[in-house]
This record gives sequence, structure tokens and C-alpha cells, in this order.
Amino acid sequence: MQHVSHRTIPVAIRSSAGWVTGRIHLDGGVSLLRHLNESGAFFRLTDVTLPGEKNTRQFFAMHVRETAFVVPLDCKEEKAAKEFPNETFRHEVACLLPEGPMFCSFDVLAGIRVSDYLMNHTNFIPVRRCWTPFRDLPESLADPVEFGFLNAAPVVGISEADDVTVEKKNGERVSK
Repeated sequence: MQHVSHRTIPVAIRSSAGWVTGRIHLDGGVSLLRHLNESGAFFRLTDVTLPGEKNTRQFFAMHVRETAFVVPLDCKEEKAAKEFPNETFRHEVACLLPEGPMFCSFDVLAGIRVSDYLMNHTNFIPVRRCWTPFRDLPESLADPVEFGFLNAAPVVGISEADDVTVEKKNGERVSK
């Protein structure tokens, strides 16, 4: 019998109930993006802190459909998340979420339109430099969130956005 290696990755996950932090479990050879898109109905998490709680829970199963945004807290995952091995073009986008607009960018293969890319991505999409509408970021995160995975399911709509002015949580306006 062959032993399958497992690994855990520290993550912050934005759910409909607020931010959940913990360690997500996946097989050693599987990327976090692939795991998010193919894990089934629930993610397995350990060392979990739920919204409004100070104590850590040993285990928590989180439903995928309640997951809006997953941020790996380990920078190695960003390097491993390159979706396309070929040349890509970075697109600045505005994503309308139930909480408000999220401004971010994602990479699309050269020659592919953003709309065509989105038609083929119904699960999680790797995104970069995210100005989020979430008001209660965990201490380990700050706007902009440098890298994360956006769940396409709760997204109301997406538009390309070249010049964007973002209002930060303290009321300051920043052009990005």
C-alpha cells in the first residue's frame, strides 16, 4: 500500500458568516487551487478560529458554497498557483460581491478575452492585489490583499477596470 503525503496550509477564508482562519488539509502533490476546485462540498480545516471566538477549534468542516475568498497565509502557495504555464496578460477587474465591489487583477492567457476566461471558470480564480469590501480583515491581512482565490459562485458580476479609485476603510481614497 502506497503512503500518500498530506500537507496543511494556513489560510484565512471569508465566509458568509465572517472570516475563518485555520489550516486547510490537502494531498501533498495537489495545488491549493486544484484542491479548492475539486475537494467536494466541504473543506477540512484544523486549528480553526471562527468569527467572534477567541478559542481555537481542533476541527471544522466548511461548506464550499459559503466560501467567498480564500487567502493562503503561506507565500509559497502564491508561487505554486500559476494557473497557466504560457504567456499571460494581467487584467484589472472590478468584481461585484454581495458585500460590495472588490478590485483586483487576474492573469488570462494572451489572446483570450476576459469574458471567455470567466465562462470556463465556475469555481475559484487566482486573484492578485485585491481591495476587498470586507471590513473586518484578520490581523494577518491588510488591503490590498496580495494574493487569494476568489470563488466565482457568489460573484454578482465582473467588469474590466483600468483606473480605479478605492475608498479605504478609514475613508481615505486611493487610486490604483
